[in-house]
Amino acid sequence: AQDATGLPLKEVSDCVEIFKVLHKKGCSTIILTLGSKGAVYKSKNQEDFSYVSARTVKAVDCTGAGDAFMGSLVYFLSEYPDMDLSTVIGKSCEIATLSVLKKGTQSSFPNREDIPEEFFTQK
Repeated sequence: AQDATGLPLKEVSDCVEIFKVLHKKGCSTIILTLGSKGAVYKSKNQEDFSYVSARTVKAVDCTGAGDAFMGSLVYFLSEYPDMDLSTVIGKSCEIATLSVLKKGTQSSFPNREDIPEEFFTQK
């Protein structure tokens, strides 16, 4: 977000201006990750942005957490196209959280059997 807008992203409140700039550039839905704080998202037709918190854990290695989030996001959006965006982002945050509990990048990504079965339902 900082590279695309030139604006810093340190706090949730910084997202307001970032959303404005990116919507002006033509982005219809924007999702910004905030590391251990979770993620925020906003569609052009939303008045305010929505916040999805992440579970607090004692991280072992944060390397690759963003990749785990993005991979999960793409998976849930493609496999469950009718799932609410807030639910998709929440599940993606949780999978990213699981990835910081182990050392390594790709080796820290949870396998399907490490993820609760309810993640793979439409709820």
